This record gives sequence, C-alpha cells and structure tokens, in this order.
Amino acid sequence: MATTTNTDGHIEGRLEGTDYGDNVTRDVADGDVSYSLTADGRGKLAFKVEMEELDPTRWVKIEEKQKIEDTTVHGSFTVIGQTDDDPPTARIRFNFNREFLARAVDYDLRW
Repeated sequence: MATTTNTDGHIEGRLEGTDYGDNVTRDVADGDVSYSLTADGRGKLAFKVEMEELDPTRWVKIEEKQKIEDTTVHGSFTVIGQTDDDPPTARIRFNFNREFLARAVDYDLRW
C-alpha cells in the first residue's frame, strides 16, 4: 500500500506490494524549478513530470522519464504559467512508478 506525504515543495511516499504508481498534482508557480529526488530500497523507480496546458486541455511532458535505483538525482524543469494569478501557476503532475515485480521503493522529492 502506498503512503504519500504532500507539502509545498516536498512529496514523499512508498510503493510496495500491488501498488505500482503514484500520480501527484500540484499548482506550481511560473518559472524554473530545480529538484532532487531520492529513491531508497532495492526497488527501481521511474519518474517524470507533466504540465497541464489549458488551451487545448492536455498533459505535456516537461521532464523526461528517468529510472533510478537507490540513489539521488538532481534536475530541473520550466513551468509556464497557465493562470492569471499573481504569480501565474500551472498544474503539474509528478509521476512515480515502480518497475513491475520490483521490490518496494521509498521516494523523496524536494524542489
């Protein structure tokens, strides 16, 4: 069973058993975002980031899928505001997936 903690700029969780994926959405301010992602345990974690475009409504990939195992990776992506808020924001979807039949994996994303 997955457990996920969500706070601004921080998502952590665990994928194990029959739970193979978590998709977490957040509203993120316009601009460049740097992150670090740690995967612990002996499972393999796949990670990618998508942004919801509003006209037309669709999800577009803004950080290519990467697979990691028992390590920390760093990266960045650019958020293009889709709202008239001040500052503009966009809905971002963080995709965490465990490889099929892989062992449990804990993940910790910070930005």
